[in-house]
This record gives sequence, C-alpha cells and structure tokens, in this order.
Amino acid sequence: MLMKSMFWRSWCRRIVDGMALLGGVAATRSETDKHSAWHEYALFVGAAFQRMLADDKPAVKRFHTFFDDWSIRNSGGIPPSIIIRVWLDEEGGVARLDTVSVLEERQAITADLQQILTARPIDKRPPAGMPMPLLVRLWLTYRE
Repeated sequence: MLMKSMFWRSWCRRIVDGMALLGGVAATRSETDKHSAWHEYALFVGAAFQRMLADDKPAVKRFHTFFDDWSIRNSGGIPPSIIIRVWLDEEGGVARLDTVSVLEERQAITADLQQILTARPIDKRPPAGMPMPLLVRLWLTYRE
C-alpha cells in the first residue's frame, strides 16, 4: 500500500490524449474541404474524449487506477495505448464502440471505457458524409 501511495504522489496529474485518425487523399478542392472538415472533427472528438477521461466520475477513477496498478506491476512502465473504433450517430452520440487493441486484461477496463465515452454526446455533430468508424488511439501520459 505504501508503494502505491508513493506512486500516486510521483505522478501528479493524469492526462489522456486522444487522437482520431482518418485517412484519404483528396482529388478536388471540395474533396479537400470535406476531408479537412472530417479531420477537424476527428480532432474535436479526440479532445472531447480527453475531457471525458479526465473527469472525476467513479468509472474514470477505476480506469485510471487500472493503469496505475498496471504500471506498478510492470516496474513503472508506461501503459501501452488503447485503440478503439467509434461510430457516432447524427447527434454526436457514441452509437457503438469497439476496442481494437488493449492490454491482456481487456474485460477489466472495456466496460468502464464504454460507460465513460457513451455517457454524453460530443458537443458537435459529425460533418455530413463523414465515414465511420473513427479510429481513436488513447494513451496515458503523466505530468509532474
């Protein structure tokens, strides 16, 4: 317990970064504009997920505790990233979420992640015609 307490003090602030990845090459100016809007929205979604994963709710605390414990079990190593596929509805709500890659203890955090990211819609609707799913990479970084 003392080791865990020391660990908590050494890692002062948790930040979860999200990066939504979209691909594609534009052929025309309107295609370029469309892809630019998709990319901007993907970044917006990543920032929204970051805010959701920095909340004080019990599921968020369990999510962070899971990775803190993982780091302790693995000699202070930085947890690997989590890749998820996210389908958003017309209102910006998460309609479906699938984990693509995560630690071997997948069930331990998948339910919490699902609960966190589906609790409220994104504050902005997706652009018309935006392909789904979004591929999102989440990773934990710690700030002193």
